[in-house]
Amino acid sequence: MFTEIVGVGTANGIQVYDLRRGTKLAQCTGVSVGGRQAFGMSETWVASVSDKRAVCHVYMLNRGDASAKLVFPFPEEIGCVQVLDGGRYLVAGAKSGRILVWATASGRMLGAWDAHYGAVTALGSSDGVLVSGGEDAAAHVWVLAQALDQLARGDSAVTPIASAAEHTMAISSVHVTPGVLAGRGRIYTAARDHTCKQWRVRVERQGPRYAGRTELLATLLYTTAISDIAVDASETRVFVATAAGLFQSNLYAHTQAGADGTGALTALGGTGSAVYSENHVQFAAAETDVVAVGLSCDGTLAVSASRDGVVRVWDTGSRQCLRTISDKQLAGGVSG
Repeated sequence: MFTEIVGVGTANGIQVYDLRRGTKLAQCTGVSVGGRQAFGMSETWVASVSDKRAVCHVYMLNRGDASAKLVFPFPEEIGCVQVLDGGRYLVAGAKSGRILVWATASGRMLGAWDAHYGAVTALGSSDGVLVSGGEDAAAHVWVLAQALDQLARGDSAVTPIASAAEHTMAISSVHVTPGVLAGRGRIYTAARDHTCKQWRVRVERQGPRYAGRTELLATLLYTTAISDIAVDASETRVFVATAAGLFQSNLYAHTQAGADGTGALTALGGTGSAVYSENHVQFAAAETDVVAVGLSCDGTLAVSASRDGVVRVWDTGSRQCLRTISDKQLAGGVSG
């Protein structure tokens, strides 16, 4: 039976719930989670970095106990982690600006390279493409296999296939859709500068390697700093968690029907203009200071978590709250 799960990070560990029913499935104890990017989940396990020590905790979701199955030290302070390729790889972003990669089956560290001038603050991935965001306000696009091949060959520096540097403050969240290398996917970056940006990566092969450049497609502007974003599978809606609440931003608008009764969809934004706050729809019942947002696979449900510990499940069509998840472990507040 297929079950959609949602993980919530707190000072008491990671709480795992059934998204559809709201029932608690697991509790991962012994780790204090410092933010939305501080843990990653696969179908069967969770990896989290502690906000107090440079230690990784790995939990199995199919085990009856709540303690970590594996605890190992990181070589340096880590700010964010990401699970790639269905759990085959664990990627960590360091506060030094480096990216580190492990093979989860063997636990062997595959490599590390310098990625940002400041701390790595956000990671996103899809189809072997990794996107990192940092305190330097830049986002870099990496092909994981190519980066590891450069390390194995002893190259002096690992280079991204493309970079985006339109933000002016630290990047807080990254979302990557499938098909980036084929030219179909999009990259979404959100930052503390109150903006969320949509990018296309134009990729070409240069011999055995990929190279490309980013093209800005849209800029969404909000009134406060952005904590997290989620994008539906059709890439028509962006859900944004901010200090002012939870918002839905439509990436397309219906134009007026013509004489023959037909209409069209028009993309909003563009390189020369921004989509401003009056075009965003707020979830009226949501709390302020929302720190995390996620979507169900079909995009019909959204889940939000506020810093004061309120976790809600929403119907995305009506923006009505369907359920509030009650758990005493959330009383101390939510970090991500």
